[in-house]
Amino acid sequence: MNQLALDLSEGRRRKREGQRLVASHNSEWMAQALDDLRVFAAERGEFVVEAFRARRKLLHKPEPTSAAAWGAFTRAAQVAGIIKWAGRYTQASSAKTHAHPVKVWSKA
Repeated sequence: MNQLALDLSEGRRRKREGQRLVASHNSEWMAQALDDLRVFAAERGEFVVEAFRARRKLLHKPEPTSAAAWGAFTRAAQVAGIIKWAGRYTQASSAKTHAHPVKVWSKA
């Protein structure tokens, strides 16, 4: 029986590499979405990225080439000092997310 290799540092390295790759394939989308997030975050106290995604969809804004880009986007927004984690989680509202926990964010 094969045992699953658990290596947290390798997992983190792969996550960073995946985010870098998806961000590079969506750089134009990412720049526009970050600009939109600055406005969105300034208008709210706390929010989930899911609400930002819904708002963009309502406004017929372009989507990234991959849903994985949203993770890279959230990290980029945090690194850019646009948002900060509010220190808590809530349940996702989207039916597709099956009510899993999502981070609550606020303007940085």
